[in-house]
Amino acid sequence: MKRLILLLTLMLFASTAFGSAQIIICGWQPGEIYFIGFHSAYWGYAGFYYSSDYGENIELRDSIVTENDFGALLADAEGNTIHRLLYGYPYYDHLLSQDGGFSWEVVNGEITACPNYASGVIPGEVYRQKEIPYHYLLERSSSFGVSYDSCLCLGFPDTLGMASVALGVDSGEVYIWAQEGNLYYSSDYAEHFTYLGNLNQSAGIMCYSLLTNGAEQGEIYAFYHDYKKIWRIYDYGASVEVIADFPHGISWYCSIASGREPGEVYFYAVNADFYPGGVMEIWHTNNYGQDWDMYEHVVQYNGVERRVSPLPSNEQLQIYPNPANPSFTIEYNLPLAQSVELNIYTLMGQQLWQCRPGFQLPGKYQIFFDGENFPSGMHVLTLQTNERRWCKKITLLK
Repeated sequence: MKRLILLLTLMLFASTAFGSAQIIICGWQPGEIYFIGFHSAYWGYAGFYYSSDYGENIELRDSIVTENDFGALLADAEGNTIHRLLYGYPYYDHLLSQDGGFSWEVVNGEITACPNYASGVIPGEVYRQKEIPYHYLLERSSSFGVSYDSCLCLGFPDTLGMASVALGVDSGEVYIWAQEGNLYYSSDYAEHFTYLGNLNQSAGIMCYSLLTNGAEQGEIYAFYHDYKKIWRIYDYGASVEVIADFPHGISWYCSIASGREPGEVYFYAVNADFYPGGVMEIWHTNNYGQDWDMYEHVVQYNGVERRVSPLPSNEQLQIYPNPANPSFTIEYNLPLAQSVELNIYTLMGQQLWQCRPGFQLPGKYQIFFDGENFPSGMHVLTLQTNERRWCKKITLLK
């Protein structure tokens, strides 16, 4: 029951509540991330973590510990400043830290609704959904969330459901992901909006996906929790591509954050294997999802974070040739004796192939794959062992 409560709480307050706010955000230096995870010493509570090396080593940085502190995080453009959105029935509190999460203050309390939030390239700038029943307009703060001014939102139907909000890399850029997969864009601080199209119909992006800021002009990312799928939206909505489709099951709660460099994305997955504590996976790519590195951390009750070594590097897990026409070889190197399972999926999640070698001793292995009877296009290869999972894209030409 405790495990179920934790997962449901994470899903409620980081999946549907806070737009660009997530349970993982990027810091201001390369490799810096902050995220909400499992606490190692308090029953039923969450932990606030920091990493300076892409998630390889993590540091527990708790300064508030309450049973309802799962919440969501929001990065600010001012260095070492973080927003944290906490639930405390029947209200929400907006907290701010200006020292990297060591100390916090309430800047806006007793928020009666569960609005979308987003922050951008201007220090202290926060957007949120207005607390008006059945109306979905925005308001903007330039005071770190202390006070807000209403945005006109001309061109956006105020009765259209607002699923998520994200900001662009230039000042004044705002994206709204609305009901039924409609995408709207503003370049003047949410005063006027332009309809960019229905990306559910044109690109298959799920209607209740979450948006997060991109690192290039005209770019944002969308993430759908149930399918663990990430879309890159660029050219101001004119182009869309799937950059990841993770095979994590329903017991995993996942979130994403885009980095400050082009092509950099984090995928964060948590699974409560025991309580308190659980498994936390941090995935990182710097080439739009072509390759991913993953670090896994097991948080235990005694307060020790056991870091599991990263998955095999790109050199240790290879697909060649890639692109393939239509056959290729999968090569992987096992540092430890463990059970192995390999799968190939389409970008829509359809399983094309499965191989279960079972328990294998340490060493290098090769598998020949004949793709003659499989559809052409980009697919995802997954390698699953006892402790870790890794995925790599393969393009099949015919």
